[in-house]
Amino acid sequence: MEQATINESKNGNQPAIKPKRKQRSVGIPQIQSINSMQGVTYRGYIEAQPVDWEALSNYDFYSPTEDGSNLMIKITKSKSLDIKTQKPITTTFGRAYRVHIQQNPVIDHKRAD
Repeated sequence: MEQATINESKNGNQPAIKPKRKQRSVGIPQIQSINSMQGVTYRGYIEAQPVDWEALSNYDFYSPTEDGSNLMIKITKSKSLDIKTQKPITTTFGRAYRVHIQQNPVIDHKRAD
């Protein structure tokens, strides 16, 4: 019995070749100036009791302080993202206050001139 080669199957037929999927490229929209942006305010609610790091799910908002002054996001089981500095921080244990962000923002229609 002959061994199958890379291009042939055991019964002599060519394996089906899957066409490559074309990846879509979508760019980030360009903003001309800060004056063309609208102000948005999100309301957040901080849980009264801290939870363990393991109890937070990925992409949960949390604060290490009970007043919510330092907003962060858990991005993996060992990293979080500081919203203010936009830098990842290695985080593997501790207690934090879960923050719930309201889904619908309040849009400020006034623009600074």
